[in-house]
Amino acid sequence: MRNSAIFSIIVAAALSISCAPKPPAPPAAPPPAANPGTVLFQEISNPDEAISSIYGSYGVDAWKAGIDRRSAITPEGREAIAFQMGARSANAVAAALVEDYAEAEKIAGAIKDGAARLNIVSGEIETLVGDLAKDLKSADGERKKSIVRARINAVQAEVLKTFDNLGNEAEATMIKLGAWLEGLRIVSDVVKAEYKAEASSTLNRAGEALYFKSQIASLNAKRMAGKLDSAVAGLEAIAAAMVIGEDRAVSPDRVAAINAAAASIVAALGR
Repeated sequence: MRNSAIFSIIVAAALSISCAPKPPAPPAAPPPAANPGTVLFQEISNPDEAISSIYGSYGVDAWKAGIDRRSAITPEGREAIAFQMGARSANAVAAALVEDYAEAEKIAGAIKDGAARLNIVSGEIETLVGDLAKDLKSADGERKKSIVRARINAVQAEVLKTFDNLGNEAEATMIKLGAWLEGLRIVSDVVKAEYKAEASSTLNRAGEALYFKSQIASLNAKRMAGKLDSAVAGLEAIAAAMVIGEDRAVSPDRVAAINAAAASIVAALGR
């Protein structure tokens, strides 16, 4: 497979990749079982799934308020760059879902630049990105949204497969963690701002938090050692807050705790 990651991350967490190897079982309970139609990202929910599951419960303005519009990939160090690319991809997904295609395209360009900084180049990804740009200009409404998400799926599958083939475990893990955490931050932002018990149940993802905790705890990334230790503690806090009641809801105070911890980790690892 070609050296591809470029904008493959414009949604390196956007939709599922059935071709990637399954991760080891998490140290505690496995991720919650998927409902029919749920999209999983190596057994882990991705921003598209997390946002889509409750998208209709809130207005477009609520989702727009949760998007981080800082598109530039700013940190130094390969792992930090990869993490921020993943986080940016979650915002690209959110932008596409609210049909803010100009923002999605801007973020995609920044992610493409980040991939170049990692020396990842791919003619196939270039073609996919070019097709995506054409679709953004030609398609309309729901058709455009559907096409954009399909392109994102194709790019993401190519990228993660490439990272697996190249053995770039640390960077692949950081991209996936960035996408998952930023998706969690966006969703918990919206639920915190206008609490709805039914919508809060989508934050019941303790198994996923523990899976990522185990993944980053084993990474050999010396330049980020202190930050990773802090992230491990933050993921433990997130998992502890992801407790549901009999109504399967996550309480407002726990939603706030999840949101604060996710935002803190994203800010720390993306530097």
